[in-house]
Amino acid sequence: MRRSLKTARLRVLVVVVFSLCLLGAAVSASASAAEFGRCLTVEPETGKTIKKGNFTEAACQTVATKLKGGAPVPSYKGAWEWFPGPAPGCEEVKALGLTKGFYLDAECITRDEKNGLPKGKFEVAPGAEFSAETSSLSIGKMVCAHSKAAGEITGATAGFVKVTLTGCFFENNSSDPCTTSGQASGTVVTNTVAVNLLEPTSGTVLTRFVSKSGPTGAIAELTCLVLGFIQEHIKIIGQGAGVTTGDVNVMSATNAVEFGPGIGEQAFQAELSTPHETIAAPLAYSLHFTFEGPTEIKT
Repeated sequence: MRRSLKTARLRVLVVVVFSLCLLGAAVSASASAAEFGRCLTVEPETGKTIKKGNFTEAACQTVATKLKGGAPVPSYKGAWEWFPGPAPGCEEVKALGLTKGFYLDAECITRDEKNGLPKGKFEVAPGAEFSAETSSLSIGKMVCAHSKAAGEITGATAGFVKVTLTGCFFENNSSDPCTTSGQASGTVVTNTVAVNLLEPTSGTVLTRFVSKSGPTGAIAELTCLVLGFIQEHIKIIGQGAGVTTGDVNVMSATNAVEFGPGIGEQAFQAELSTPHETIAAPLAYSLHFTFEGPTEIKT
């Protein structure tokens, strides 16, 4: 009986870690050249057309050059410019309690004003939010009916995210839910998790997820019921990074972050309550984020 209980605990551990893998597999320290930003043809603050930009195309990858002494040098005559950091949110003025805004379009790019006064229907709102949502999540022996994540880009390489999984049961057995304290049965909610961009090799982008208090901090804490009566308390710790695609060197409102064997960098751990021990576990998951507006990760 003791052997079967320990096996059940280990199975629950692996299942829970897999189901939370969107928080990432841990990554070794490396310099980050990749950054969030936008490649634009107009100045975000003034709405004026860029005439002396550094780039010649919409991904801001090709520098505008001229020959000087037989060698190419920047000409500063490109029609595109790179603006690092999070894109501001953009809302209709009614949603913000205003009557007029300074922008004509829903991305808050084109200014609409007269004599310094707003004429438009849109205005900048704080933050560059993103979200992810799936109708179901089934990983290993645990099945969750719904998965939802929400976060915000806060800097050129940083942001945060929080994830909620609902309808989560061990082996899809309604008698064995996995639950975060204070939540409805079968609901797993993470703590707020820090997000950072990394570029370990040229052109390869990883998105790292780690507790805001560091690798030893709790990403999530939960309890799983096993065999109908065993309560296993689990704390997910560590850090992790998944391979990021979709908006790398191209403007896009979506991207994908993938974790798995041989994909990204992994060093993720979970602490069991009974017996008290820390066990490393592999992660495997693919998550698709939707951003509030087009954004690029430039390498």
